[in-house]
Amino acid sequence: MTAFRRLPLDGLNTAEVAAIRALPASRLPRTAEDAWTTSDVAFAWTQSQKLPFLPLNEQRVDRDAYALYWRHCREYGWLPTFASDDVSTVISAHPHRPQMRREVGKLLRCEAYWSGCTQNDFDRTLAALGAPSSQQSLPPPVVIPAAWVLEMQPEAPDPYRGGVIEVLQTAYRLGASDVFFEDEGPRIGVRCRLSGVAEVFPPIRGRNKSTFMGALKRMAAVSPNERFMFHDARFSVDFPDGTRIDIRAAFAPTLVGETVGLRLQDSKKMVASNMKVPLPPDLLEQFQESLNKKGGMTLVTGPTGSGKTTTLYAALLSLDRADLVIRTAEDPVEYTLPGISQVPVGGDTGRTFGQALRSFLRLNPDVILVGEIRDEETALLALEAGLTGHTVLSTLHAADCTETVTRYMQMVKSTDIRGALASAMGLILSQRLAPRLCAACREESAPSEQERILFGKFGATCPPVLYRRRGCPECGTGIRGRIPVLEQMVLSSRLKDIIRAPGHFDSQTFRRQWLTEGGKPMGRAALELAAAGAIEIKEAKRHMVWVPEAP
Repeated sequence: MTAFRRLPLDGLNTAEVAAIRALPASRLPRTAEDAWTTSDVAFAWTQSQKLPFLPLNEQRVDRDAYALYWRHCREYGWLPTFASDDVSTVISAHPHRPQMRREVGKLLRCEAYWSGCTQNDFDRTLAALGAPSSQQSLPPPVVIPAAWVLEMQPEAPDPYRGGVIEVLQTAYRLGASDVFFEDEGPRIGVRCRLSGVAEVFPPIRGRNKSTFMGALKRMAAVSPNERFMFHDARFSVDFPDGTRIDIRAAFAPTLVGETVGLRLQDSKKMVASNMKVPLPPDLLEQFQESLNKKGGMTLVTGPTGSGKTTTLYAALLSLDRADLVIRTAEDPVEYTLPGISQVPVGGDTGRTFGQALRSFLRLNPDVILVGEIRDEETALLALEAGLTGHTVLSTLHAADCTETVTRYMQMVKSTDIRGALASAMGLILSQRLAPRLCAACREESAPSEQERILFGKFGATCPPVLYRRRGCPECGTGIRGRIPVLEQMVLSSRLKDIIRAPGHFDSQTFRRQWLTEGGKPMGRAALELAAAGAIEIKEAKRHMVWVPEAP
């Protein structure tokens, strides 16, 4: 009986094999295909995927990242040449192995760019690096379980608390921003928002349903027996590894039970990371100028979940908190910031934004952050604060910058505030978050005629190719995080004159003047991201609040 012979390209999928065999002979190893070594396969695969194949030595390796991941590197056969929170570059003698790419992708949890090298170079480099002196080890990659075990702790004060922590810790380690529990009768559905997309997780079976929900409510200091009421809560959770996170919880009754939404927040991680305002250099300079002025208002607008509060927190962290007196009024306080006095309002506190602002005006701080302008009283007091020399930062639910001015005027119906608004308003930033395409697997597509016309309406050049999501072992869904889509308006003297003009406020005239002065609408910013391959064109269309008429 003839023994089975494994061919060099066995293990690659059909598309990869076809791409390798379609390469010209000049980009393939010189030996026959059936005699290829592992290094030959790695070279051919990188050529077919348009990835680099590089010489490797220990000087190329990111030593800090290797010290953290070295056990994993030796087990799976890869080395980091650069590592950060957003992107990493990785080299291996067998980058064509999908299992290895999948495991490294789970570990790094960021955009990874692969390159290949020979097996001899890799072995020699790994031997030269050795084991780091710190002997750091990394916990295993996070894997979503096929079913929740929900181990109970009979000796604990609350035996079922461990099951809740098991689910929350898995979601947190995967980078989830929100966790949703939905009573579906025989089970509890679980979904986690990852990179802005709600992903379905294994459900919690019926036998654990009541104990799980009861433990979650006790952690949130909500009575397990109150199942037909709306509840908002805030609590902290300590994971077994020592991590503590803050959680905002909302409970609501449904037809068959309850639904729960949890927002996971890690204030220590955010402050320790020295988070920056997520703006490109040109917009960031304008934003910082407005922030550093004595007096005036800076508004950040957008729909729910667009990162408005996070941007304002980053702005506060960028200020010199030693020389400035900063007060915030928030409903609720989402992150605890050092050097800043934060006042919770709303909910069960018995305090309103208006009461907090009146108190702040008497305390005379340098900077005031108002969590949200949502009523006439808060809008008037924020204007007064901006006019009396306080730098005011706040958020507002509005579609874009022009709509922000219109909505502010509509919010205050008792008096004409246009003069005060023109004097106090300094800068408006409107932002949204769009799913970022995975650079490793995104697919090219030719733009349609309608898409070419759309680019032309915004005065932008349509690229020869656009990109769409595909999905690969490194990302799973074709999405790697989110990217902000921004529109920023600095109110010039001419724009302020239009606001002050008597009669009905003409938003179209206001917008045309802003565009004449060089303003970039959100729709054009979204198209530029699509042209650069950062987002899909259909995502760009979703963020077009205003579209100009055809030229």
